[in-house]
Amino acid sequence: MRIDNPQDFVFGEAADERAAYNGDCYIAANQAALALGTALTATMVTLALVNPLSSQKRVKVLRAGVSLGSAPAGAALYVLGMVGPPAVDPITNTLAPGFRRTNGSDGIGDAFAYTVATLGAVPEVIDTIGSIPVTGFVGATDFARTYQTLILQPGSSVTIQGLTTASTGICSFLWREMD
Repeated sequence: MRIDNPQDFVFGEAADERAAYNGDCYIAANQAALALGTALTATMVTLALVNPLSSQKRVKVLRAGVSLGSAPAGAALYVLGMVGPPAVDPITNTLAPGFRRTNGSDGIGDAFAYTVATLGAVPEVIDTIGSIPVTGFVGATDFARTYQTLILQPGSSVTIQGLTTASTGICSFLWREMD
């Protein structure tokens, strides 16, 4: 096989970097600290990334993060949960206002980030984003995970939620849409 234009064959992280540079990646975050919850729930008020059933794309989650606005009173766990699409109800599904392409332009892709959503079911934990192990812990309160293989097929979603002890925070997602 002959390759006339090698830069057209970019894979892995380099492909994600090129997609971000071209504005083919998206970022969203809630714009004020919200209650992160104490148990997984289908009535979500943090941040959910949804690839709707009508989507023609696969969504590659590149990063999920949470930055605490208030310290928990005890041990706390912040998780990424996966579930099917949210219930279709425009009254309870609120788009995240910080929704932008990575090249700075406004733009809507196939996937959406919601700050309030009624999910199709209670999510199942698929990863831990961060944790605070004990009461009175002093240390990092900004947690983020990067992913290379977390792909949302049409009709699936992920959400960031808190477990065990109440706290507040700002959640964010960075993602790429792929054919």
